[in-house]
Amino acid sequence: MAEIKTIKTANPLAVVQRETAGASTYGKYEYQYHWALGRVLDEHSNSTDYVVFIELHEDVVYCSSIDGSKVQFEFNQVKNKSSSKYTNKSLTKRTKKDPNSVLGKMLLGIKDKPYRDKLISLNLVATCGFSLQLNGEPLNLEVIKIGDLHEECINDIQVAIDTEIGDKNLPDTLSFITPTLPAKGFQQYTIGQITSLVNKIKAGANHNAESIYRLLMDELRIKGAVTYDYKLWDDLIQKKGLTGITVENTISQFTQSNDLQVRENELTEILNELNFKHHEKAKIRKEFHRYHSSSLQRNLAVLQDHEIMKNIVNINYSVYEDEGLETFIDKTMEQLLKNDKITSSHDNVIKAGLFYELICKNEEH
Repeated sequence: MAEIKTIKTANPLAVVQRETAGASTYGKYEYQYHWALGRVLDEHSNSTDYVVFIELHEDVVYCSSIDGSKVQFEFNQVKNKSSSKYTNKSLTKRTKKDPNSVLGKMLLGIKDKPYRDKLISLNLVATCGFSLQLNGEPLNLEVIKIGDLHEECINDIQVAIDTEIGDKNLPDTLSFITPTLPAKGFQQYTIGQITSLVNKIKAGANHNAESIYRLLMDELRIKGAVTYDYKLWDDLIQKKGLTGITVENTISQFTQSNDLQVRENELTEILNELNFKHHEKAKIRKEFHRYHSSSLQRNLAVLQDHEIMKNIVNINYSVYEDEGLETFIDKTMEQLLKNDKITSSHDNVIKAGLFYELICKNEEH
């Protein structure tokens, strides 16, 4: 098998951060962690090609891809406040103790930064909401974009920001968002989001939403507490990011899909075509169930076996298509029995895994 060359992509976010205090005191910021997970859950049914970072230049950075060459960024400042709504005055208010305003800090975070051309959205997310003068009808908007603001409101903000940071133009990517995630009870709300997502992408499947929630939140907290910088994009993702792939694998780990019944039906057809005897069928079916159950676990030895099975099926799939099932089984079984990395050497165990991965491969076509 040819060696795959990996390209080491520079980290486009490898710039000195405005602050890192949030990463080291994440216990105070449970709301933003839950908002970040909610942002991921909202997007997950559309794509798994994403990564989210906590406390990296902003509270929550959502990235549209794990491919560093095409990634675009969404920066989110998240505030769980019970005070009065933000106005154009409070957004730009400065004090002796804090010489930079809420909005000024956000804009300083992107000013003259090399990643600014990849920034598609800069959001202030606040549970207290916003009282800003709008164009036209006084609508109660969940998301207020710069284009929605009245000219006088924009001018007031621009003058204040120019005085503060020397930037006359507000970015058209700026938005003000009142979140749907409640200020209190957000834990149960997030678990409900997980249930909704699973019902959408795996309709009718049995799942454990609380276990999915706990594992994903633990992952976010661990990654969010990392304060190091990384020159390489892949290193940043591995050490500090929650990816769509991790979310998908976590959901699968605690979800019993209806696919098993479909796969059992496919297994019956395979066993009949290969003329297995009744007692052999029973043993293979038993191991087939075990293989399916073990695929939802995190045992490294088991996962290694499964990966070997998948690779053997992928490599020899053209044999299955061109020469038929029996030749495919003979050839792959020979290869697997010679593989000293397989932890189980029992024929029925290996056949069950082989049949399972073949059925999964067929589902892709």
